[in-house]
Amino acid sequence: MTTTTQREVIHNKTTAMIKKAAGNNKDAFDYLAIIFFTTRVIDDVVDNDKEIKHESYFNCMQELFVNLHLNKFFRENYDMLVSQHITIWNTWLAANKYEKEGELIDQLHSRTWRLYIDELLPLVAYLTQGFDKMKELDQDIRLFTALYHRMDPPDFDLQEVKDVWRN
Repeated sequence: MTTTTQREVIHNKTTAMIKKAAGNNKDAFDYLAIIFFTTRVIDDVVDNDKEIKHESYFNCMQELFVNLHLNKFFRENYDMLVSQHITIWNTWLAANKYEKEGELIDQLHSRTWRLYIDELLPLVAYLTQGFDKMKELDQDIRLFTALYHRMDPPDFDLQEVKDVWRN
């Protein structure tokens, strides 16, 4: 569970990456804002990390059922983006499952799997600005993932993980 300070850092870093990925494309920015806002609300509901007000539920539903489908960037890049949505969903389910039920090594991997949504950013950067911007965002994500893990260290002993890898 992230603290208020951690959430603020995550929010600020994610917002900066969303802006960078979208470039000057307002529709791409709006698309990413929809995806990241709704997944945060849903994750908070699933993990019971934070009290969610009814207004947030309704805003989330409006974003998913109305605004996402009216978004020009989403409509124009539907095939590529939906394939990512499917992969993000599948990875999210695996992360939740293995974080709770997996062996120690699975729990360690699940901590990175839960950040898979960030992989959407380089794709959007590619679609809006090309290959070089995609690679730049890819590097940003690797740095963000490392930062995230430093802010939210595992609640298990990393020595145990080393022992698992040796066996």
